[in-house]
Amino acid sequence: MIANSSPQLSWLAPQAAPAAQSAPDAIAPAASPAAAADPQPLSSVSLDLDAVRQSVDRIAAGQEQITRTVDQLAAGQEQMAREINKLQAIEQYMLYKNSEPPSRPAAAPAPAPRPVPRPAQPPAVR
Repeated sequence: MIANSSPQLSWLAPQAAPAAQSAPDAIAPAASPAAAADPQPLSSVSLDLDAVRQSVDRIAAGQEQITRTVDQLAAGQEQMAREINKLQAIEQYMLYKNSEPPSRPAAAPAPAPRPVPRPAQPPAVR
């Protein structure tokens, strides 16, 4: 898959099997003369593999960061749910307390009678 996506890595792609040689003395050498003469493709492949490794490492580090962030969000959500439950319990308690009829005070004293105003007396003549 990698060889098909990058022309520099095309040598990694599966090759068609060569036709079987009929002569037993026609054994292929360990390395082709073209590959032995040009070390450049190997060094560029090595650089490409290093770049792929670095990319994979960056992706793994990013994934770990995402995992930590998701864990922090989940913890925050759990804490928020606990706080909401507390507020709902307080609300229910307040509704319960306000729905009870007010307690009647024990025999309240009767209001004090108002003093009756006296009629104004004429000044005494002397």
